[in-house]
Amino acid sequence: MEKMLDELDARALTWPGVSKRRMFGCDCYLVAGRMFAFWGDMGLVVKVPPADRERLLARPDASPALMRPGVPFGEWVQWRPRPEEIHLALATLQSAFDYVSRLRPARSRRKRRLLRGADRP
Repeated sequence: MEKMLDELDARALTWPGVSKRRMFGCDCYLVAGRMFAFWGDMGLVVKVPPADRERLLARPDASPALMRPGVPFGEWVQWRPRPEEIHLALATLQSAFDYVSRLRPARSRRKRRLLRGADRP
């Protein structure tokens, strides 16, 4: 698995705007400040487009990512790729990067709080 993680790092960190940061005890990949994937005890966890999500979830070695038992982590998928699936893992990581890159930029927590407060009477 270490070799696969090194390969994912080598590829992802060359993409425009990608950074890596330690969060939740995991190595997380971000683009423009938005997380698109991380690697943890459960394997590779990605935020991919709906069609890719369905394809991944059809696999017996993939499942919806959970924050805690019974509580899904949005529409994220966790998958433990086998070493011989490095090309599929890279393609999945690329899909997550492309998908999150196209999403509208996230607002800062402070700005969200200010906007919520402005809506209140």
